[in-house]
Amino acid sequence: MGSSRLPGKVLADLAGKPMLSVLLDRVTGLESTTVVVATSTLGIDDPIAAHVQSREDVLCLRGSEDDVLSRFETAIRKVAPAQVVRLTGDNPCVDRALIESALRAFAARPEGCAVVSNHGPDRRDPYGYSAEVVDAAALLELAEQTESGAHREHVTLGLVEDGRASYFSSMTEDFSALRWTVDTADDLAAARLRFAACGHDADARQFAAWDMRNPANSET
Repeated sequence: MGSSRLPGKVLADLAGKPMLSVLLDRVTGLESTTVVVATSTLGIDDPIAAHVQSREDVLCLRGSEDDVLSRFETAIRKVAPAQVVRLTGDNPCVDRALIESALRAFAARPEGCAVVSNHGPDRRDPYGYSAEVVDAAALLELAEQTESGAHREHVTLGLVEDGRASYFSSMTEDFSALRWTVDTADDLAAARLRFAACGHDADARQFAAWDMRNPANSET
């Protein structure tokens, strides 16, 4: 909730729903998964915890604001998954189809790889339509060993810097110019238009088709 560029964005109204609700509705329901919202223990994030605790299909865990890796460590020890799908609360266009693509890429990852992402050097997916899948054991090992502030803030950075990442694209067409993250007031205004036009249940191709007809929403 304490975003410096757009305070409160994670619960901002998005075509009639809080943005976090939109995201959670779009990613819950996959078989054999547990959805966890890992927020901070700061009082400013109490509304996030209250919002999540009102749902029966999502688990809320809280930890350090700055040590994001420790929040993932807490979640792993609580849920005991084999792999973790990492999403961020300011990317409301993410959906189950992207998660399934990421899990398939993870299953086919090269030997020695611990994390797969669709935001690599040759990204074709829109900015903000992103997911990482991480080997849970590797993430625990990193959490136990690293003291780097950058690694603890950016969660998978230590694995990426060790050359243990590979990349995939969920789309065959190049939509890399589209910007779907919500980081600024302009991003939020664009997201509101997108969801109002396409609906909360639209898939990525519907969003992309709408954005291509509305080029003001391309990444700048």
